Amino acid sequence: MFFSFCYKQFFKLNKMNWNNGTLQTPQLRIQITNSHIHAKGIWVMHVREFNWNTKKIGVPNDATEEEAQIAAVELVRQYVNEMLDSLNGL
Repeated sequence: MFFSFCYKQFFKLNKMNWNNGTLQTPQLRIQITNSHIHAKGIWVMHVREFNWNTKKIGVPNDATEEEAQIAAVELVRQYVNEMLDSLNGL
């Protein structure tokens, strides 16, 4: 199911400006790696604006960089949506 989502979203990935495992927007920076000193071979991400340090992305260890990028952006989207939802009743 996850990889089906990845391939459906692949065209969007090409529009993202990833540079050496980093996606920089005016509001945040997402970094991904599978060679972190404390998580070798595991896809992890950092988003300093959310205080996410070495957060597991949740893709298989043998996933491609593109699959990890798509999953990382989706995790950020889900988190932002949860933040917005928490403001709805105010």
